[in-house]
Formats: sequence, structure tokens, C-alpha cells
Amino acid sequence: MTRTQSFALAVLAVIASLIWLAVTWQFAARTSQWPTTFATVTERGYDTNASRGRTGRPGVLMVNWRTHLEFVYDGVRVETTVDEYVLEDQVKIYVNPQNKQSVVVTPGVTLRRVGYPAIACVASLLFLIVLGLIFLSPKD
Repeated sequence: MTRTQSFALAVLAVIASLIWLAVTWQFAARTSQWPTTFATVTERGYDTNASRGRTGRPGVLMVNWRTHLEFVYDGVRVETTVDEYVLEDQVKIYVNPQNKQSVVVTPGVTLRRVGYPAIACVASLLFLIVLGLIFLSPKD
């Protein structure tokens, strides 16, 4: 791979991660405008078998909290799960009007929602900077 191809690949990685961050940020920001209702917590627990929960390293396992909720939206009883640990037995939730299974307990932009895209942006920008410094360094 030539230097130009490497640099072009790094630029594409930066653009892709910025698009990912922008789309995720917009979605997260819209959650605070979703209609609200109250849900009953039917079960609290954790999942150690979630695909994103395993680190791939022996002896290290991440736990993902799961809270099962039940609520009525537009006259329909809905059961769903959120990836948050909810302490209350009754909780105010924000319901996605296009998909009533999609709910959030904490609306808006949070680190949990935009963390991975933000990390990807920082990593790809650092990679681009390092490549730029290598390309600009004096040649022997």
C-alpha cells in the first residue's frame, strides 16, 4: 500500500467515524422529544452473554444491566427491555413514536449512547495525525 493510499484510508476512517458520531448524536438528541409515559419494572438483572459484553480475553467478562419494563402506549400493552439498571418500581420513559419497543429512561445525549462513536473519532484522528507526521518527516 502506498503512502497516498494509506493517507486516503485514514481520511475515510475519520469521515466515517464523524458520520457515525453525527447520526448517533442526532438520534440521542431526539430522544428527549419523544412522548413520555410511565412503565412498571417487571424484572431487574444482568446479562453476561450479550455479544458486546464479552471482551475476548480469558477471565474477563463484562456485565450488561437489563431492566424489563411493561407499559401501555396508545392503548397497547408493551413489554420491552432497556440496558440500564432502574431502581424505581415505576419509571418515566421516553417512547420512540416509530417503534414503541424502543424506549429510553435517560433521554438526550449521554456518554453511553455516543461513547463508541466518539472513541472512534478520536482514534481515527490520532491515526491520521500520526500518518501525517510520518509523511512529513524528512526522508533519508
